[in-house]
Amino acid sequence: MNELDQILSLEFKKEVADRYFGFRKLIEDDIKAYNEQLLVSFRHLEQTIGLDLIRLYILLKHPNLIEKFFKLTGLEDNIFFDPYLLESPTIKKRVFYGYHSKGLTKRKRFTHLFLQIYKELDQYLESYDYTLQKLISEQETITEEIKLFYKNNDLSSILGFFRNLDSGGSAPSVAATGETQAEGDARLARKMRVQQPQAVDKVLPTMKPLKSFKSIKSPLIQLIHQAFEQQGRPDIQHLCN
Repeated sequence: MNELDQILSLEFKKEVADRYFGFRKLIEDDIKAYNEQLLVSFRHLEQTIGLDLIRLYILLKHPNLIEKFFKLTGLEDNIFFDPYLLESPTIKKRVFYGYHSKGLTKRKRFTHLFLQIYKELDQYLESYDYTLQKLISEQETITEEIKLFYKNNDLSSILGFFRNLDSGGSAPSVAATGETQAEGDARLARKMRVQQPQAVDKVLPTMKPLKSFKSIKSPLIQLIHQAFEQQGRPDIQHLCN
C-alpha cells in the first residue's frame, strides 16, 4: 500500500470510527439521562406517595382496615407498609409535622386529616402514573435506538473491513488462543455491546390512580370512622404542628 493509499485508508477509518463512537455516545448519554430520571422518580415516589401512604397506614392502624382501604381504593399492593411504623411515636410525629387538623370535635379533626392526606395522595398518584408512562416510552425509544444502531453498525464487521483494507484481502491469521481474527472481532463486539436500559417496572412499581373520590366517598368515610373508633377516639391534634 503506497503512502497516498495509507492516508486515504486512515482518513476513511477515522470517519467510520467517529461515526460509530459518535452514535454510540449519543445512545449512552440517553441511557444515562434515563437512569437519572428513574432515580429521581424513585426518590420522588418515596417522598410523596410513600410518605402519604405511611400517614394513612398510621391513621388506619389495624391491618384489616388497611386491607379494606386497598380494596376500596383500587390500590393493589401495600407498598411502604411496615408494622413498626404503626407503633413508633417518633415516626408518627415526624410524618405529620406541618399538617393542620381542622374541626371542632376529635372525629371531625381525624376525618379531615385523613381526607386531606388521601386527596393529596390521589394527586401524587395521577402525576406518578403520567411520569411512569413517559419513562416507559423513553425506555422503548432507547431500545429501538440500540437495535437500529447495531443494524447499521456491526462492530465485528467494521473491524474485519478495516483489517481487509490493511491486508489487501489476504487470508485471516489465527491468534495464539486458537481463534480466528473474525472470532476475536465478534468476541470484542459482544464485550463492547451497549446494554439495554433498565426496565421501568424493575425499578418503579406500577401504581394506578385511585378510584374517584365521589364513587367511594360513603364507604371511605365509614372506614375512617371505624378506624377512629377502634383506636379509642384519638385526638390527632398532638401529631400536627
